[in-house]
Amino acid sequence: MGHSFGELQLPACNEGQILKLSGGSWSCKNDDVGSVGTLNCAVSTSSSPGDTLSVNCASSRTVTGGGCICNTLAKTSRPSGNGWRCDCVTGGGGVTAYAVCCSIA
Repeated sequence: MGHSFGELQLPACNEGQILKLSGGSWSCKNDDVGSVGTLNCAVSTSSSPGDTLSVNCASSRTVTGGGCICNTLAKTSRPSGNGWRCDCVTGGGGVTAYAVCCSIA
């Protein structure tokens, strides 16, 4: 069961700060962009004539999102390991799975 944004008890951060989760609670931290690096993302894609397909990120990257394109209806679209899994309604229509894969450079 999800929560609406209004249910979250988040602190109000100042300009230049970011929210960080630590020990189960949220706090404001200074955003030291210079020491963090640059987020480098790529999309990994695969297609199949079947109804189920997974696509994985390279081991040097972490999956941050993904999605499915089903030629029939999508049954599930979800993260799976370090990638994304698509399950389409049966019918052999084909599926394309994509994963957004990121690393910090």
